[in-house]
Amino acid sequence: EGGPPFELHPTTLEPITSSNDKPTFPTNTLFGILPTSFFSAHFSLDHQTGEVYNHGYCVRPTPLLSPAINLMRYTSDGTLVQQCTTDLPYHTFIHDAAISNNCFAYFVSPYYVPDEAEMSYMLGFSAMGDNFKWSDDKGAYIHVHSRQDLKCKWKI
Repeated sequence: EGGPPFELHPTTLEPITSSNDKPTFPTNTLFGILPTSFFSAHFSLDHQTGEVYNHGYCVRPTPLLSPAINLMRYTSDGTLVQQCTTDLPYHTFIHDAAISNNCFAYFVSPYYVPDEAEMSYMLGFSAMGDNFKWSDDKGAYIHVHSRQDLKCKWKI
């Protein structure tokens, strides 16, 4: 978690590397589109269609852009066909998500990174995880998105 996706060898599960020994990015994307965010290790699989849904935190420097999450939909062969970015109420970590026949949902906890700490980890002075704090005042939310267009329909 916390990085872009990379390809694994289907039998050994070793990272497939390029000539410079860095992991390669998947090449089977629709029109060459790559995810615009981190890529969660916790994907959601539609067992009927084989589609894979995933989410990732968008690292965006504050105060220029608000915190956001990127939702992604992949075909059964791993082709990225759609992604949609939605604002979050604060910088937080979305651990997992769930899908139903029509919706994609996730829990937004009040475990957050204060705005003043975000630049610290973006510049490499601290790990992102070292900056999280709990806030009883921030509240918790559930965001529900349409699986069809990935747009946020409800923030509960």
